Amino acid sequence: MNRWVCLIDSGGKAVRAARNNGFPVLLVQSPTNLKSSISLADAVVVLDYLDEELLATTVERMRAGMTGDLAAVLSFTELGTVPAARLATRLDVPGQTVSGAVKSRDKLAMRLELARTGRYTAPFAACWCPWDVERAVRDLGTPVVLKRSDGMGKNGVRLVRREPDVTAALAALAPRADQLPVLAEKCIVGREFSVESMVVNGEVTPFAIAAKETDAETFVELCHMVPADLTEQEERHLLDANEHCLRTLGVDNAICHTEIMLAEGGPCIVETHSRPGGDFISDLIVHAGGLEIYDAFFGALAGRAPADAVRLERVATVRFLSAVGSYRQGLEVDPVRELPGIVDAQVYADRGVRALRSNADRAGHVIASGVSRQQIDSAARQAVQLLTREVHR
Repeated sequence: MNRWVCLIDSGGKAVRAARNNGFPVLLVQSPTNLKSSISLADAVVVLDYLDEELLATTVERMRAGMTGDLAAVLSFTELGTVPAARLATRLDVPGQTVSGAVKSRDKLAMRLELARTGRYTAPFAACWCPWDVERAVRDLGTPVVLKRSDGMGKNGVRLVRREPDVTAALAALAPRADQLPVLAEKCIVGREFSVESMVVNGEVTPFAIAAKETDAETFVELCHMVPADLTEQEERHLLDANEHCLRTLGVDNAICHTEIMLAEGGPCIVETHSRPGGDFISDLIVHAGGLEIYDAFFGALAGRAPADAVRLERVATVRFLSAVGSYRQGLEVDPVRELPGIVDAQVYADRGVRALRSNADRAGHVIASGVSRQQIDSAARQAVQLLTREVHR
């Protein structure tokens, strides 16, 4: 008997992995964001999946005509996780828990839940108006990080270094009342990492730990490297913090990306997401010799024991074109791709970087892979430099 999976807003890697592990795919796509994965699925529905009643009635009708059963409803995108979790609950099939999906999307709800355990959290305050923010900044002490609860891609984050900066930061972050509350957190100083893992039927399995480099003012990601250069004790601390986070929030049946700061006092959870990390991190894991995360996830969902964590023998990095200025495009990118250690190089837009406010402002990327951490970092930096035409400082 066929065991279908319903995938909401998913790309080609997820669809291929599901089918390769024996799951026919019912793919739900938004009409405003159609993806090439449509051609890979066994059945496709195009609708506004944020209309949860329309989503539920449509999938229920499709389910009635299936040959076989519906094994799970899943999403691997930021906007799709909560609708998928609610649909799985309504249809009484495996999927993410609604609580876990919601708390992974809502940064304030996440912080409140983690704070109840008293572990791995920074001092914070929920702010419903400008006066709350001013009070939080005074109480927490600068610097303070302000976050929209629903922010994505660092477009909902601002750093406040001085009390007089509060008004401008809040106006840029949440100019409308319906964008409140915002979360005010004490800015933690340390090295930042992300733990890439999955949870299937309550079992947490790590894939890799990535080191992260960010812009000091905007927190936009500039570089990721897999695996991170860690001592055994540091690795253990980060893995423990990740598992604590996912279990506390009740996350299940998800591929997860948990951002953690390793500070002087130990790990501090920045936030988690019950979807895979972006910025090509899943590709870096493969380039470094690790598992293909979607294949591992659907293999576990099919009942195979999760593979043991693979000791990564290579190193892979992605570095983004982020300096304010313009960048080379077209055929000029091809010679960069031929450089030793370079796996990929792309420039996204002619306009380059006008201002670095969010991840969407980055102008391109290079990916490098090899056996030497120092050599691949040098190769990536050289490639970025070659793609840079004019940088304004």
